[in-house]
Amino acid sequence: MVEFLEHLGLVAQTAGFSYFTKAKVRSAGPTPAAQFSLHKVKQGLKAQAIQSDEGFVVLAGSRGSGFPTEALGKGYALQREELIEQGVMKLESDGNYLFTVDAVFASPSAAASIVAGYPSSGYQNWLDQNGVSLKSLLEKEKLAAPNGE
Repeated sequence: MVEFLEHLGLVAQTAGFSYFTKAKVRSAGPTPAAQFSLHKVKQGLKAQAIQSDEGFVVLAGSRGSGFPTEALGKGYALQREELIEQGVMKLESDGNYLFTVDAVFASPSAAASIVAGYPSSGYQNWLDQNGVSLKSLLEKEKLAAPNGE
């Protein structure tokens, strides 16, 4: 049975599902200069993130929604619960969550969805210090690459 579960975990991870893995916490190191932010004023949310070799990282001190919608989906809902159980997200007095450590996500959209509490396009919602979306920055990089690669 243990071998079966190991294979199931490997297949799930290969397919992009992290149901059987613990939340990743960023290893210590300097914070890159390029930071992104996500603000949801009405919800009282403000999150900061960076891209690293490990993945898309929501930085400690960021605030995530304590009121997820059903539209969030089971996968992200389970991931949120794991982050809460592991102490990565701590409940605050206003009902929202504080990220206690830097948390690594597989994609900007996964990070944005966990922070917002509903499905969210990270490529459109994470903005740099000039208010430019991650999507726009990546498109500019692609156009600037030699031969459009």
